[in-house]
Amino acid sequence: MGELEIQTWIADHKDRLYLYALHLTLDKNEAEDLLQDTYESILKSFSQYSEAKGSLLPWAKAILRNQFIDRKRKEKRAPRIISFDETIEPVSPSREFEDPEETIQAVQKFIKGLKEPEKSIIRLKIYEKKTLDQIANSLGVNRRTISRRYAKVLEDLKYRLLRNL
Repeated sequence: MGELEIQTWIADHKDRLYLYALHLTLDKNEAEDLLQDTYESILKSFSQYSEAKGSLLPWAKAILRNQFIDRKRKEKRAPRIISFDETIEPVSPSREFEDPEETIQAVQKFIKGLKEPEKSIIRLKIYEKKTLDQIANSLGVNRRTISRRYAKVLEDLKYRLLRNL
């Protein structure tokens, strides 16, 4: 496949690659930048592509995903520069719960609405003070799965509490 054929293939699949980039970045401008970097990488590394390994689209998506991961790693390593001239205001909810009881009731309502096994994970972790390993053993599930589900429940709870403020 020559460079002209590669460019034609890219043009034919640009929408699918753009949607994937948008899915990863959640930002139109960032997705477009990521896509440009991906096109560049595809053109540079096309000699390494082999049809025996699979079709071209998954290979291109893998390059796009790796570009995305590399960007995120660079962002984490980059020092955050804050100007002393800027005033940084803390982000706070629009209003606070007037009564701590209101917060407790909101959390209890959220937990009651959970499905299994998330409800069991919360019960074992918070109320019974079990470790993630102990929870994984008692539920017969991988520890990483328990960790992901627990983090997701906490994220959902935080979102729900902030949204309802």
